Amino acid sequence: MEQGDLKTSLEIAQGLLKLAPDNVDVLYLSGTIEARRNSLERAADYLAKAVSVAPNQMRPRLLLANTQLRRGEAARTLVTLQPLLKREKPPAEAFVLAATATARVGDAPDKVEKLLERALEIDPTHVQGRVDLARVRIDKGDVATGLRELRDASKATQDLSPDVALVDALTRRKRYDEALEALKVLEAKPDGKVIADMQRGRIELERNNIPQAREAFDAVLKENATHVPAIAALATLDLGDKQPDKAQARFQSVLDKEPGNAVARSALLRLNVDRGVSNDELIAMAQKAVKAAPNSRELRVDMIRLTLAKPDPKQAAEAAQEALNLLGEDPELLALLGQAQLASDEVNLAVNNFTRLVSMRPALPQPYLLLASAHKKRGDFSQSIQALKRGIEAAPDYAPLYQTLAGLQTANGQYTQAIQTAKQWQARDKSGWIGYLLEGDVLLREDRLADAAEAYRNGVGKNAAPVLAIRLHQTLRRAGKADAAAAFEAKRLADNPKDLYFINYLAEAAMQDGQYKVAEPRFRRALELDPNNPAILNNLAWVSGKQNNDKAGLEFSNRAVALAPKRPEFFDTQAELQAKLGDLDAAIKTQRQALALSPDVHVHRLHLAAFLLKAGKKDEAKEELTRLAQLGGDNPLQAEVRRMQASL
Repeated sequence: MEQGDLKTSLEIAQGLLKLAPDNVDVLYLSGTIEARRNSLERAADYLAKAVSVAPNQMRPRLLLANTQLRRGEAARTLVTLQPLLKREKPPAEAFVLAATATARVGDAPDKVEKLLERALEIDPTHVQGRVDLARVRIDKGDVATGLRELRDASKATQDLSPDVALVDALTRRKRYDEALEALKVLEAKPDGKVIADMQRGRIELERNNIPQAREAFDAVLKENATHVPAIAALATLDLGDKQPDKAQARFQSVLDKEPGNAVARSALLRLNVDRGVSNDELIAMAQKAVKAAPNSRELRVDMIRLTLAKPDPKQAAEAAQEALNLLGEDPELLALLGQAQLASDEVNLAVNNFTRLVSMRPALPQPYLLLASAHKKRGDFSQSIQALKRGIEAAPDYAPLYQTLAGLQTANGQYTQAIQTAKQWQARDKSGWIGYLLEGDVLLREDRLADAAEAYRNGVGKNAAPVLAIRLHQTLRRAGKADAAAAFEAKRLADNPKDLYFINYLAEAAMQDGQYKVAEPRFRRALELDPNNPAILNNLAWVSGKQNNDKAGLEFSNRAVALAPKRPEFFDTQAELQAKLGDLDAAIKTQRQALALSPDVHVHRLHLAAFLLKAGKKDEAKEELTRLAQLGGDNPLQAEVRRMQASL
């Protein structure tokens, strides 16, 4: 195990377990091996059994707590640690783990700080305890003390974690020169140079010093030619320089030497996702990667997720089942198998697997949501509601459970129960607004507009969330209370002049109402707040065109397309403005791009036919109109097709 041969060590441990299934040392060893393999479910099982056999032994309990924390089970971690925390001579490590778990369950930073202080009373040299305590103090606002403690910890140990934490804290506060100075200490420590060069590259990237960033990442590769994070960073820069082949070649050079390098293959897959490679190509690439590294759980998960997007998800179900057979019981793989079965209409199988998932992860909320979705698809709303209520009992602070339950109750006409669910969340809601949004949405569904407006208004009074403000404004307008809506709008803008979402909503509402002169200044204000938002730029282009300010509109449109070159609706706007300005060749070319990106959006084809007709290219226009006419139906689109055909 210590030599890294986890496969062989696991085989030996399994043989020992057959001989001595209740031996605490064998169980602890097996749990350690599984934890190092990242097989956390099996590790937890072995360690829980070890703790039950020998509840007073420290090492199995500590490792069990650590494993539970890695699995995201913070509350369960605290329960496991309690006997250790109450010992006459408790281990410092128990308090460090308890502090992390306490932070994750959302308790106050003061409580976390006291646990870490207790850990350092027991062992003042505990490195992770010193680092965590310094981070807590920085997050509480005592930055100077926290940074000083990290520097002191760095001087006292050759461990790299204080230095990494110090550089991270300085970088997040944009104190780049100090961060670069701290890197000198980090790179002087054993094994610190590669980490320091990686950090230096990331800092230079934040400063937009691209040549210096490249130099730092290249320095990493001089030390370790197959360092995937550095290769990935350089490949991203290559993509920014529009050199995708160079980016691809970086990973291929690693795979030529190490075909089974799962990390490199996973990074290459993500690179091609960013490049916009088709889903079929990505699936083929993932399948090839899995063949090269069959034991890589991450690659199998990637392949399953990609195949889930296909029209026929049975292939995803087969891939998930194969992964489970090979890698054993794994909650994420089981969840993916259930999702694939649900998409394949194998609802009963999905219900069975989600039920298993709930038993494997009873403290987590997501399994209950998945089980509820399966029951709902089966038409068993009672069981769906029951699953959500069980989820709320297990994870009472998880908002999506309440939102899903209230939505299901509302869809069933159970308005009273839905409002009770909303109020149940209001009593726990730390954000202060989701519960009021739920209540207002239920009342709106009942068409109780005045009560809905009141719920939204109560929510805005507790939390100025933009979604509540938008809902309140919409409800007042729907209720015919134009004066009240205008008054709220004026107050909202006065109190929150930089509320981008509300301002953009007002602009879009005016645009939809055909009030282009009202919409334009609102979109311009939104653009001031978010200058590189392609959707706002596209809307500005549209309203400018509607006011015959086509030249300015085209400038906005060009910017939108440059920022989001895969949005067909942006090309559609651009083509219309080009046509209005008389550049029909450009309009036709642009509209073809829109159609290529979204061939099933038939209005793009109709616009292309219109531009072709206007350019005198009647044969090409006729071809496009014939394809549209073959779709049939009696709708406004077909009426326009017939009108255009008559003009040929």
